[in-house]
Amino acid sequence: MTTKKDKNGFSEKLLDELMQNYQKPEDLLGENGNSKNTIKSNHGNFPVEVPRDRNSTFEPLIIPKGQTRFDGFDDKIISMYSRGMTTRDIQMHLQEIYNIEVSAMLISMVTNEVMNEVKAWQNRPLEAIYPIVCLPARSVRRGCDISGALF
Repeated sequence: MTTKKDKNGFSEKLLDELMQNYQKPEDLLGENGNSKNTIKSNHGNFPVEVPRDRNSTFEPLIIPKGQTRFDGFDDKIISMYSRGMTTRDIQMHLQEIYNIEVSAMLISMVTNEVMNEVKAWQNRPLEAIYPIVCLPARSVRRGCDISGALF
């Protein structure tokens, strides 16, 4: 007895078995799109979604595969904030440059931690005496005439 096959060489019986519990495309193909990961930073954990592709050719640029800590990200946010960027500006900049979505709340958490350190420094107790050295400066102009004599 010969089994009927489609143009790709699959038997109808095999196709019927595969399609038996089919309800949506994910039942056959699995979930496509992103895989979820949790990254640890100085300010706690935050979820990231890493795009997937069938050939596993996607390589994340900011957080490499398998990495669970993201050190230095807070420093980048603080650097942009110290240059006068608002939290929304930082959020848009990270989206444009790195193509990642960071919540304004995360940026605020990072900058608020720095603000606590700044306020602590501003309110530190001052020393009783600060030595100051004053050096008087005097400008002397000299010139020379055509003969080379100084005047």
